[in-house]
Amino acid sequence: MTPSMLSVLNGDRDWRKVCQGLAFYFALRLQREDPSPEVAAEWYQKLMQTFFEREGWDWKPESARGRLLKKARERVVLRFAGRLPSIPPISGIPVQLKNHNTLSRWLDGDPFPVRYPAEFYRQVQALLSGLGVGREEIRNLTVDAVFEQQGWKNEAQNARERLLLEARRGTAFAFGGTLPSDPGIPGVSLQDREAVLTRWLQGEVFEFSPRIPATAFYRQVQKLLERLGVDEERIETLVIDAVFEQEGWKKSAESAAEMLLLRAREEVALAFGGRIPLCSVPGVPRQEGRSSLTSWIRGEPVVFSPNLPPRSFYGQITALLNATGMPKREIEMLVKEAVFEERGWAAETETAQEKLLLAAREGVALTFGGRLPIISKMEGIPNQNEPSSLTRWLKGEKITFSTKLSAPEFYRQVMVLLLAVGVERERALTLIANAVFEQQGWTNGAQNPSERLLLEARKLAALRFGGRLPFFTGLKGIPVQGESGPLSRWLEDGRIVIRRQFPAHRFYAEVSHFLIELGVEPKIARQLILDAVFEQRGWKRGEAADRISLLDFAREWVAFRYGGQLPQDLSVKGIPKQYPDSFLSRWLRGETELRNMRQWDQIKTLLGSDGENDAKAIFRQDRREKIRRIAEGH
Repeated sequence: MTPSMLSVLNGDRDWRKVCQGLAFYFALRLQREDPSPEVAAEWYQKLMQTFFEREGWDWKPESARGRLLKKARERVVLRFAGRLPSIPPISGIPVQLKNHNTLSRWLDGDPFPVRYPAEFYRQVQALLSGLGVGREEIRNLTVDAVFEQQGWKNEAQNARERLLLEARRGTAFAFGGTLPSDPGIPGVSLQDREAVLTRWLQGEVFEFSPRIPATAFYRQVQKLLERLGVDEERIETLVIDAVFEQEGWKKSAESAAEMLLLRAREEVALAFGGRIPLCSVPGVPRQEGRSSLTSWIRGEPVVFSPNLPPRSFYGQITALLNATGMPKREIEMLVKEAVFEERGWAAETETAQEKLLLAAREGVALTFGGRLPIISKMEGIPNQNEPSSLTRWLKGEKITFSTKLSAPEFYRQVMVLLLAVGVERERALTLIANAVFEQQGWTNGAQNPSERLLLEARKLAALRFGGRLPFFTGLKGIPVQGESGPLSRWLEDGRIVIRRQFPAHRFYAEVSHFLIELGVEPKIARQLILDAVFEQRGWKRGEAADRISLLDFAREWVAFRYGGQLPQDLSVKGIPKQYPDSFLSRWLRGETELRNMRQWDQIKTLLGSDGENDAKAIFRQDRREKIRRIAEGH
């Protein structure tokens, strides 16, 4: 059977049904990967061509609108034998009435309707979708038809044309190429022939002015593209490229300063269309004439002066980027790197002192634009000028301490500065302590109780005195210090010097006062000292975790009162002079036990009236424990 044989069929209805069935059969074979697809395709084409010729339809259209019509006719032939029913069983297709601009009349060959393009193309898309055409193919056919109808070229030579092309493609698919008077898109104004967005889509080129501000125009373009389903990242790329081309800005950066400018321009392009608004950005002064921020965005060099200090300039940049929605962390990174580059500061560190300097520089870069203001408003920091120690230190000069500039005063200023620029207190304390430890050659760690006590004291000395005790510390209970003072020597090299004129209990009393005066809780200070003395004397506490033995109690008493070593002459009635083989000395060393009441009286006298009741309770507890162990046969 050949297509020409269909002419012998009686009646138009029979002819259509047979042709529809045969075409559908061959189309189905093609979909199911027919073993001889060339034959199936040939028959399908012949049948469709015969149908089109009989209806007087163009089988080989040359225009985009003709190709859209051909695709719709093919699908209607396969589904409805070439005649769309009056009530099509397809969602989105209204009832087909005669003498109306309906799809049926368009399929029959009536002129292309242009009065309501959005509604017409919506129906065409619904028809094709309902008849099995893929979304991408529908989109391409629609866009090509609309572009042809509007006389638009479907290519772009530059960034601004790419942005326009993307907007036109989306508008063609969603609205038939013409925005409705009320697009229903938040941020897009009502449209008419004079509306900026409509004029732009039609190809008009205009200069931005107070009447047509760049901010409002690009904001509407972005909102339109969002509504048209364009990916957010692509929208940003298109807008940025268009604005950069419009302003003549380059899209590359070779330094930190250029990277800051590049990112600022990108944000200004997205938020304001490349032009900073006159007076609507919080924290940014009015932009007019040769405003520093606008001049910088344009690419003009910035010269700092009393009227434009770095703090003000970088503060404006930060406020601008904040207003555009850039993440705070990225803003800080960009500003910091630009300031570091300008000042010639290194961002790499190897030592604790370099880490302290880096933290201060980072804060100064973000807060003051890399330069401390001459008139300081920070309590505890004097006015800055070129010879000032803090300014010189930030520049990278090595600070030498002297009577005019002591270590405590310098590190106090550093601490105030770090807190003023937003460094957390704990981090600031750690940075300063580590720097002082490194400067003094101290080890920042502890392996035993003696080292823990020394470490705690050194940390306090580092934070309060810059690592070296002054002649007058101003601390209660601490005598005048010198280089040979026991406390200073202990902090310096870790050695405890005990002499007859300076016994252990005096040394540990000074250590206790030192710790407590500098903020350590008395209970913690006492425990640190006790642990250190116990270790030095080789004492071990009792094994019972739920109670303290009389010996432990006495040792703690002696450790805290006498630094762990009883003096030879206690000058206490009832206690004889102490020698290595005396009862109290041997008992404290653990070489003998309590055997009689005379020895008990010595212990009571040693501990004193304020500790006697505790001693009696512990003594009774020890006796009960001893009786229990005898009863159990130990």
